[in-house]
Amino acid sequence: MRRVLTFDVPDQTQISSLITEVTQRQSQPILFKGAAHSWPIVQAAIHSDETFFDYIAQFDANVPVFACWLAAKYNGRFFYDNSLTKKNFTQSKTTLAEIVRHLKNQSTAQQTIAATDTVYMGSTTLEYCLPGLTTHTPFNFAHADSHKHDSALTSLWLGGKTKIAAHYDVPDNLACVVAGKRHFTLFAPEQIKNLYPGPIDVTPAGQVVSLVDITDPDFTRFPRYKEAQTHSIVCDVNPGDMLYIPSLWWHHVEGKSNVNALINYWWRDTPSHLGMPSDVLTHALLSLAQLPAHEKAAWQSIFDHYIFNSEDKHTHIPNDAKGRLAAMNPAQSMALRAELINLLNK
Repeated sequence: MRRVLTFDVPDQTQISSLITEVTQRQSQPILFKGAAHSWPIVQAAIHSDETFFDYIAQFDANVPVFACWLAAKYNGRFFYDNSLTKKNFTQSKTTLAEIVRHLKNQSTAQQTIAATDTVYMGSTTLEYCLPGLTTHTPFNFAHADSHKHDSALTSLWLGGKTKIAAHYDVPDNLACVVAGKRHFTLFAPEQIKNLYPGPIDVTPAGQVVSLVDITDPDFTRFPRYKEAQTHSIVCDVNPGDMLYIPSLWWHHVEGKSNVNALINYWWRDTPSHLGMPSDVLTHALLSLAQLPAHEKAAWQSIFDHYIFNSEDKHTHIPNDAKGRLAAMNPAQSMALRAELINLLNK
């Protein structure tokens, strides 16, 4: 277990360019201390929970949002039930104001030692639920080749004391804590074999999660987790701190305060017309996973040649003849998608 690489950010005006530069050079998690300390939402949260709630209320669009509700007996761990076929929490449509009311009541109940359900609003587009707030969070993430990439998706997360199972996301992630305190435990993608991923068909929130309870690991049931633990990276993220989580890095997230809020930015370093790699995995489960071992080994060599070997192996083919082996433009992508749809429908 080791601490995360950390950058102190004394000059708030330079944060966007600094993060852009550093994340393009690094492929490991990085904590940017104090990067958003001057944001009004952060200052409101530092003052008090009540001031934070009053601050976000002025932007509330009063639109439907989804909330997750977890019984007190689960101690904030949003996960599966014992069968691993159902979630241990329920979801319902509500409003941001109703979530805030519950968080206020929960904080009061905890002070009187009364057990209450935990509420958690997962990724919700910021401009949808709190329109106008982005103009008060002056952060402009600039990509090196911005004309090739889509804009970053900006989302809000809000809840009480929570534990979110270790999982990975396909996009790169810049997570900014604006209220409360969060503890992150991170693992490189190659640790997947030691993290015991759960079912694919039913997941707590859309992504496959580790079945290991990071806060209380069962080494008898999950002995290889000891290896993952030795390679883990941990960090506490306080209001105004930003944590960069590279694509496909596993992260377990604990909300340590009665009120926790996070704004995050998701982006990919490839244009959206190239599709999602996770779709390839889904198709591979259908067409490759059940093949005999010798055939899988042969296909592994083919994939290594066409996909995973980064050297230029098509120089023997004239450029005009490369077709889909060359860099793919949106028109070629659309044609290939149509071909795949026809093949899958046969």
